[in-house]
Amino acid sequence: MSLVALVTSAVLRLDQFVVVGAPYASLGPVLVDHVDYGTLDADDFAARALRTGLGPLSNSASLGGRSCDVTEAVAQDVALGRTRSQFRLYFAPPGSDGDLQNDFASFA
Repeated sequence: MSLVALVTSAVLRLDQFVVVGAPYASLGPVLVDHVDYGTLDADDFAARALRTGLGPLSNSASLGGRSCDVTEAVAQDVALGRTRSQFRLYFAPPGSDGDLQNDFASFA
């Protein structure tokens, strides 16, 4: 007998617990990409995403819980037999505001 998994809902939930500087004013929102790194190494930072811009995870410096619907990405991983779903967070557009001050947000 063959088992078939049906993904009905998947949500990426993280807590924004530190914000330093003004990252959202100078770097924009934190977005989520669907990726397939396998095992993470130095070459993966610029790896091509399976799907970009799943949604904004955060667009404000307020601390607390954040969520992003990733149902389609997880369903795709299950359908293709992947053993994990992996996501990348980044400011859009990634880069620097050039003021030599730290601007970042930390999530757990």
